[in-house]
Amino acid sequence: MAKRRDYDKNPVDYSSINFPLEIESNPLDEWQQEVMDWWGDMAIRSGRQVGKSVIMAKKAAFAALKWPKINILVTASSERQAAYLFEKIKFEFKFLKEDVFADTPTMRKMKLKNGSEIYCLPTGVRGDLIRGLTLHIWIPDEAAYINDAVWASVSPMLWVKRNEGFGWIWALSTPVGKQGKFYKLFEDERFKKWHIKSTDCQRIPKDELEVWKKQYTRVQYNQEVLGEFVDEVSRLFSEELLKKCFVKEVNKNWSEDNKYLGVDVARYGGDENAFVVGTNRDKSILVPIAETTKRVGINDTYNKILEMDGRHHFNKILVDDAGVGGGLTDFLMEKLRSKIVAINNASRSISHDRTRKKKILKEDLYSNAVLRMERDEVKIIDNDDLYLSLASMQFEYDGDNLKIYGRYSHLAEAYVRALWGVKTKGLNLFAEFF
Repeated sequence: MAKRRDYDKNPVDYSSINFPLEIESNPLDEWQQEVMDWWGDMAIRSGRQVGKSVIMAKKAAFAALKWPKINILVTASSERQAAYLFEKIKFEFKFLKEDVFADTPTMRKMKLKNGSEIYCLPTGVRGDLIRGLTLHIWIPDEAAYINDAVWASVSPMLWVKRNEGFGWIWALSTPVGKQGKFYKLFEDERFKKWHIKSTDCQRIPKDELEVWKKQYTRVQYNQEVLGEFVDEVSRLFSEELLKKCFVKEVNKNWSEDNKYLGVDVARYGGDENAFVVGTNRDKSILVPIAETTKRVGINDTYNKILEMDGRHHFNKILVDDAGVGGGLTDFLMEKLRSKIVAINNASRSISHDRTRKKKILKEDLYSNAVLRMERDEVKIIDNDDLYLSLASMQFEYDGDNLKIYGRYSHLAEAYVRALWGVKTKGLNLFAEFF
């Protein structure tokens, strides 16, 4: 058997490979070509769907082929978000005629025959798990959601390679208010900067943007479509608050705690259902489980909830019963009866036959969660997806109305329902508000 080649010592030269500089057989946008031509620190802020992830994937793949033995790290606040860009980079390699992989790519790493390596890692709350690498290039995706502690953890990994002409940061994101490290990059003279509006992208139908503009607030439009850093936007769960509440582990055994399940049901066309478990002993609240499943059908979600209840024996299960969730809630009430509590941000059922309701607003759910976290009553076992979801939640005042929304709201919606169950511990939720 032939000895496996050591590509670190004898790398294959791909510096002159024929790399396709187009997207779906169309030439690059002018700004995308500028990104491809720039080598150094860069920051891209934009509206949605302009092609920033596509061009960054193409540029990362091109750089890994152009220079042998370089290390590139792709990160985001959650593993799922980091994997999104990582998979795009992998696709760029698979599109080539040449087989450039030295090993079969994994979900976390690609090694090329020229010795270059590309890593995909979530940053989490602190960035502790990604210390120790020496990097030529760091690509923070959705960089506005990556907190300052992570920037402080990852940035030193670039120091050594600065002496070799590398050590670059390629940051990209849709803005989240005038706050955080990503916002400050646009005041840093070392960075080449791009600001791309969705309205400038020819691939997005203009009538779709007009419909979106009518359905959402001015602030949302300015941020999500125009890619502006907006003064009026504030994060509902601050970085300091999340950092205080997320922990690596807890000493207590929560198997005997009161347990509550919050469920956010995916809408038609939505991508995932969310399930968050909150447990309670005295005034101490622990969130040990937060997970999502792809939306397949109501019956799959129904069986998932029954399976979780069989394992954990919840005191209450609080379900979003808006839209598709209404039918699911009816099925669950037939099976689990008074254990099910329907909450859809507008009303709460207080009788099993759903004949009486008391208004409960979205801000009630979220303010309860924020208050308990500020009082240091809540500890959340590290979960990157839940962190990203909570970090994405924003609020603004549209006239006299408070608007709460987030780009990754599924787990946040399930989370606030689970904590609402803890709030009403020991009370009969169906009789409490007569």
